[in-house]
Amino acid sequence: MLIHYIMELKRGEKLVLPDWLRGALMDPFGEIMQEAEVISRLKATKLSVISVGDEVTKTLLKYNVEPTLAIFDLKSHRKKLEDSELTEHYKSMQIVRNPPKEITYDLWETVRKTINSGDHSAIKVDGEEDLAALPAIHFAALGSVLLFGVSDRGISFVIITNTIKAKAEGLLKSMELRQV
Repeated sequence: MLIHYIMELKRGEKLVLPDWLRGALMDPFGEIMQEAEVISRLKATKLSVISVGDEVTKTLLKYNVEPTLAIFDLKSHRKKLEDSELTEHYKSMQIVRNPPKEITYDLWETVRKTINSGDHSAIKVDGEEDLAALPAIHFAALGSVLLFGVSDRGISFVIITNTIKAKAEGLLKSMELRQV
């Protein structure tokens, strides 16, 4: 299915999250589930899965669920992780610099290219990966699943629909477009 992208980020541009928009991101896009329910639903289907976050990605791998795209920053709750479980699993990965509260052109393009490649891929973010869910939703195929951790609540299970894409587009368009 051909997907029409409403928004594009150009080289030399970045999106910056304004403080007034932070609250809108606290409202999860999908249903909050616990680990066992997420794994059960994924194993019962053959959906393409995108994981954003170290803990979510490690959980999937623990249960032999291989994300089509895994995005992580080797941090959990803003603390650097010492283990190399993810880097050992993903021998080949894209490395992208992305500061907190931003979506850089490099992150945007790397998510686009890896999702469109059809291969199982990983992106290691040098900085912060939290906002990577927005370009992932933007480029993901309809019917695929995006998973990301919601602190102290569980895992957000988001089935990509036109409604979800429109919500992500609205947030992306509300961010501040800046020249680098």
